[in-house]
Amino acid sequence: HGFPVKPSPETLSRFIVYMQAFVSPKTINSYLSGICNQLETLYPDVRSIRRSPMVTKTMRGSFRRFQTPASRKDPLTRANLVFACRTLNPASCFDDALFIAQLLVGFYALMRSGELVMPDRKELRDHNKLSLRRSVVLTPSTLSFTLPRHKADTSFEGDQILVKSVAPGPCPVVSFMHYIDWRDTMFRFRPHLWLRADGTPPTRSWFMSYIRRLFSSNIAGHSLRAGGATALAEDGVPFDQIQ
Repeated sequence: HGFPVKPSPETLSRFIVYMQAFVSPKTINSYLSGICNQLETLYPDVRSIRRSPMVTKTMRGSFRRFQTPASRKDPLTRANLVFACRTLNPASCFDDALFIAQLLVGFYALMRSGELVMPDRKELRDHNKLSLRRSVVLTPSTLSFTLPRHKADTSFEGDQILVKSVAPGPCPVVSFMHYIDWRDTMFRFRPHLWLRADGTPPTRSWFMSYIRRLFSSNIAGHSLRAGGATALAEDGVPFDQIQ
């Protein structure tokens, strides 16, 4: 195209404008990082050129025009919890009792679904990350257990999950106690806290099958944490405490 070989604000800006017809601005931004990495030995000032006002404004304009909005799932609501408890039958179905306990605990403890279940892929499973029955502490109005390790745990010490009774509406402590009593009757000598009727820890696909069965397609695993945080905000809990 007759452009000079040496990079300049003009050539990088033209590259952005040309590429935005084919790929997303986020991808173009990654391409620019790779280009700078490859050219830095030949043109030491290429990174400063990339940070020049012309290039940064062109990139910003590309994001403004062509960036697609992030697709986010809806948060779970208290009405969803009520619907799940009324639809399922935790009194006579063990797996229903397990799911309701996990749903309520996950919602009120702001947990991710991945902290309650195992991955579907066997090579990704780590039983050291599963909560154990012996870590459970119950009082008439609270429940607690240890989450051994998770992706947000930088110290690898685990977290202590604590949930209090809730009224009105479905109570996580009541549902958890019902599940624990049933679990201990069936699997007294199994170490893991969360167990299905067949004696195995629940998997992501098992958990999501309940989510899809009960709720709309815009509810997903992260909806538990988002819904719990939203509920706390609606109750007037300060944002720094929710974090």
